[in-house]
Amino acid sequence: RMRHIVFTGILQFPEFATMQAMKGGLITRDFDRVMPWLHRQYEMASLYGGAKNKMTPGLLENIKKAYTVAVLQEERERFIPLLERVYLLNTNNIDINIMLASAYQFSDQEKSLNYLNKAKLMKQENL
Repeated sequence: RMRHIVFTGILQFPEFATMQAMKGGLITRDFDRVMPWLHRQYEMASLYGGAKNKMTPGLLENIKKAYTVAVLQEERERFIPLLERVYLLNTNNIDINIMLASAYQFSDQEKSLNYLNKAKLMKQENL
């Protein structure tokens, strides 16, 4: 039992630490400060164990929080490279598909619709 608690704490620490490090950048919407932290957390999650590992949910939570703050087209498009890499960790995540559809909305409408359709199919499968 104690091992489980310690192990879970270690796996959740990067999510907490990354969010704390990003807070200042999120408040001021300075994505030059935010994106490197998310990329570091992605690297840790991908090194930990590939697709759908125990660090992926924390990474997704931090990305969702940062993406919510990004309201301008240019800000959302900055997330595309990271979201594409995270997509490979969890292709069946509706949130990633929706964020990618939104990020590609103006730069590549075909990709945007593709990700939106994938999200729609996932939603229909879960009903």
